[in-house]
Amino acid sequence: MRVLKASSLYHADPAGWIPARITVHPSATLALNVGGPDEFTGAQVGTLLRNLTSSVMDNGLMERAVLCLDTANAKNPVVIPNDIADSKGSGGGAFLLRKCGAGTLQLADSNTFTGPTTVSAGTLALATAHSLGGDTEVTISNGATLALNFNGEMRVSKLTIDGKPQPAGTYSAATSPGFIKGTGVLKSQ
Repeated sequence: MRVLKASSLYHADPAGWIPARITVHPSATLALNVGGPDEFTGAQVGTLLRNLTSSVMDNGLMERAVLCLDTANAKNPVVIPNDIADSKGSGGGAFLLRKCGAGTLQLADSNTFTGPTTVSAGTLALATAHSLGGDTEVTISNGATLALNFNGEMRVSKLTIDGKPQPAGTYSAATSPGFIKGTGVLKSQ
């Protein structure tokens, strides 16, 4: 399901953004346009995620569901200010986060979700060394960028660049300049 405007989802009323009303099954995709005119803001995405991942009872954002955040229409970076966590409850667990479209999406907080993270297009900017959970698998597609906007080292379980699994090691703007930028270091285990 693709939602182009925030008002298309229960008239942009977060009270309607609850697991009892929205279910994203395993392998299904919820795609949201974020950052453009009338699209979801970063704060709204944070609220939607918090609502759809708490108290899951075989509904909400279920384990292995895909959340695609498309910033193609955003003129400025879109910032998600709060923690992103795995969904909790029956049917809950790790979901896949996919950054789609040109533009920049920034994860500003320390996040605890453990599902795979894919940067399909544009830039996914990470503000802290804990912006992704340590068990996260990271995939960066050709033409996409992961911005490590912090000092220090971030650990991930696996790294794939341009369709090629990378060996365990340390990756940075110096070692993978077409795919990684910023001052941080990514350590694949």
